[in-house]
Amino acid sequence: MAGDFNLVLNRDETGNYSSYSSHRISDFVNWIQEEGIIDMGFSGPKLTWVKGGNNDAFKGARLDRAMCNTDWRNRFPGACVTHLARIAYDHAPLLIHVEGERQKPSPAPFIFQAAWLTRDDVHSVVERTWRSDRSFLENTQNLASELATWNKESFGNVFKRKRVLMNRLSGVQKTMAFKYHGGLAKLELKLRENLEDIL
Repeated sequence: MAGDFNLVLNRDETGNYSSYSSHRISDFVNWIQEEGIIDMGFSGPKLTWVKGGNNDAFKGARLDRAMCNTDWRNRFPGACVTHLARIAYDHAPLLIHVEGERQKPSPAPFIFQAAWLTRDDVHSVVERTWRSDRSFLENTQNLASELATWNKESFGNVFKRKRVLMNRLSGVQKTMAFKYHGGLAKLELKLRENLEDIL
């Protein structure tokens, strides 16, 4: 089971959090023990919920978690949980990866990326490549090849840029979980804006 339990297990799972209640925590711990479930742990930023992350009134807690029983854990011993970066919501999404046999990915088919239209030089690639003395099939194959090369050399890999921004955002949020810093808060806003452009 995974989601927002709206509770923490101990004070270490909070950051400037005024709603800490030892009685509610005790009830939560007892419920977990009675149900025979275990917390799956995590990697990524410690806090899954943050409010006021861009000012000194910052507060947060690990309210979201994934838990399982021992049978499930024995069946999926390599399963892991990652707290992803918060983007447009005050809660971090949880990624539960159940490790299994990995298959080799098949080569990706050519896909025209709408984001390419934000660049003027994509038109010159099309004009340079498309020739009236070739068949439609030959033109589309050549154009796909040229656009793939142009994408790598000029436009860049959007998915890689997104991954880099997500990693930077996650790193900033990890650091801010321990101590608020105005410069990091500004950087987080800028990274979110850059990510919005990429998305």
